[in-house]
Amino acid sequence: MKTIKQFFTVFAILCITAFIVVVSEAEGNYNRALRAAQHCEGSDSAIEETMGKYGFNVDVCDTNEPSIKDKIKALFN
Repeated sequence: MKTIKQFFTVFAILCITAFIVVVSEAEGNYNRALRAAQHCEGSDSAIEETMGKYGFNVDVCDTNEPSIKDKIKALFN
């Protein structure tokens, strides 16, 4: 019984660590996309294209920041 409890403890720690790494990388990807969009031509289509290269399907008129779920999905696109 003790080994099963230890296994689940280690498994939980690994899952939490993996989640933290993925969220951190997703935030970094979003920040890199923002920096690239700031340095592009500046037209709506150029901004959308630049953000698309980082996995974000955004509308330039939408000023809301993507949710963490959207950022994680963009990381894997």
